[in-house]
Amino acid sequence: MDTMVIKLYQKENYQKCLEVLDKQQTLVSKLLGEQDTAYFQNLRLKARCQYRLKDYQGAVKSAQDAVDNWKKYHDTEKRDYPLALDNLAMYLSAGPTPDSISALKYAKEALQRYEKYMVNDYDLAVILLHVAEYSNVTGN
Repeated sequence: MDTMVIKLYQKENYQKCLEVLDKQQTLVSKLLGEQDTAYFQNLRLKARCQYRLKDYQGAVKSAQDAVDNWKKYHDTEKRDYPLALDNLAMYLSAGPTPDSISALKYAKEALQRYEKYMVNDYDLAVILLHVAEYSNVTGN
């Protein structure tokens, strides 16, 4: 199913991708449990599809579920966690009613956690950009 999901996403068929992700999420939950990283990755991709479809509330919910899932079952010092926080921040800042204050809070937490890895890479640059953008919007 992963290959199908990736192909649908790459073809920008986000609605069909969401349908497959919903089925996959049910299977992963039944067969592997919500503690499996496949469940977390499913939630992150689901949020990304919802964002692309301009379902900003859905994207925020899925991204928050992903953050909560990681916090509950996995080590928050691992790289996936700050990236999930930054994704949540991005979705919070989108749409007709953005929550830039919450977005800034999550982006700052993502930056604080990511800086511990001491790598200057693309992900760090994106997180820094988000912190700067949300700081500007909120006047901080």
